[in-house]
Amino acid sequence: MEKRINKSILLFAYVVVFLICVKVIRIRGEGILWTQCLAYILLGLLAVYIFRDEIKTGVKLWKINPIKNVLWLIGCFIADMGLNILSNYLQYVLYPDYISMQENSIERAFSSSVPDIVLILALGIFGPILEEAIYRLFLVGNLSKKISSFIVIPVSALLFMAMHMNALTLPELISHLPKFFTGLVYGITYKVTKNSTISIGLHVFNNLPTLILIAISVAWK
Repeated sequence: MEKRINKSILLFAYVVVFLICVKVIRIRGEGILWTQCLAYILLGLLAVYIFRDEIKTGVKLWKINPIKNVLWLIGCFIADMGLNILSNYLQYVLYPDYISMQENSIERAFSSSVPDIVLILALGIFGPILEEAIYRLFLVGNLSKKISSFIVIPVSALLFMAMHMNALTLPELISHLPKFFTGLVYGITYKVTKNSTISIGLHVFNNLPTLILIAISVAWK
């Protein structure tokens, strides 16, 4: 019961930080950036603690059957990359000149007063851990025990995409379709393998190199 309460607290805190700080109060300027970064780091650390058993289980699964997990890791990466290419092509066809607000905001973040190391920790490591804890470990892992996975996984993926969108417009929706497919692939992988480290590792690997490259490119300008 205590673990369920702890997991619910993490979900509640995540939603409160997002909705109040970003959508309701609308903190202006770099204040919102500092708020998001610190919240992601603190909630990411909390997620590691709350879901430590699931993470430990994932590590053990690598030791028990490393080949199986390597194959799932590779398969998950290829499926995610392939679906992302298809969805990006759809954006190229429909809205070739559209640039997501998120892409612009990330580059601006590295030009702000927030240290690069804080941004990289928040968006490249603890952010992905937090999001995997919420959308895969909590939603898919818990709700699929009571509700069909055919419902839970797509809904989790849809929420994962929606929380990254900055506007309710069709171009913004199309530009974020890759995140929906990523959520589907990660959700299916976690449901089948029960190995949380696969989706967490891929999520970090997906974010971290890009952020480091952006930080370097901004520093050289």
